[in-house]
Amino acid sequence: MKSIILFATTLFVYFVSQANANQNTDTLSKESKQVAFWKGKLSELSESSSIHKLSGLWLGLRNMGYRKTIPNHSPDVHFLYYEIQSELLAIPGHAEYYADKLAEARKNTEKPWVDNKYQMIHQQIRETMVHLPSPETIWVVGNMLESKEDMRTTEEYFAIREEQQKMGMQGLLLPNPRKFAYTVLLKIGLRDYEESMHHENSASCLAWWKEIKSGQRTFSFQGQAVEYRFNPDGTWQTIPIANPPDDAPKPPVFEKTE
Repeated sequence: MKSIILFATTLFVYFVSQANANQNTDTLSKESKQVAFWKGKLSELSESSSIHKLSGLWLGLRNMGYRKTIPNHSPDVHFLYYEIQSELLAIPGHAEYYADKLAEARKNTEKPWVDNKYQMIHQQIRETMVHLPSPETIWVVGNMLESKEDMRTTEEYFAIREEQQKMGMQGLLLPNPRKFAYTVLLKIGLRDYEESMHHENSASCLAWWKEIKSGQRTFSFQGQAVEYRFNPDGTWQTIPIANPPDDAPKPPVFEKTE
């Protein structure tokens, strides 16, 4: 009896390990295909216009940004992420381009809360802009905090939720510019931006933004040795930090390959 149990246990462990190995192989295969695709895209657009780069590389930044969070990702993912990020950050107007893309998508739908296409674009742009740590991005999303667009009364909120449920679409976001901004500001790597200012405590977030926008307060990004102060027109001063904290995201340690 014991030998049968031992055999069954061994067989179970074997099949689990095989399933995990197949899953890991599949993940690596998808990763390598995506890396090859976006490397090719980056090379293809190297001499293109800024608009073509902004329109052609943003999903690659989002993709590599996601893959960078997966344990045991390849060095190619890590380095390609920063190559694409640097390419986009070097383009003046990068944040405004994506904000305009989002606004255009919003203009083309009457009911964003049941529009899967809009929901997807909203998510993709949000998940791209969190990887663009620049004063431009802060200026663009900060101004979204002051938006009155898509503000809902309690009655309207519940009516929308009921409509979603009737269509079998419950769980979709009720997207608006302020929620978009909260998420980007929380995840973009700002120093001195506390999670307590996120979502529920939006008044604190808006107060923080007004100080930033007026130039009363500087801001900086983790891993950078400079801080920024906005001028009234949205341009900014770049100020060196004498003793910047060592808070840059630590790169993974990659195994050496022969």
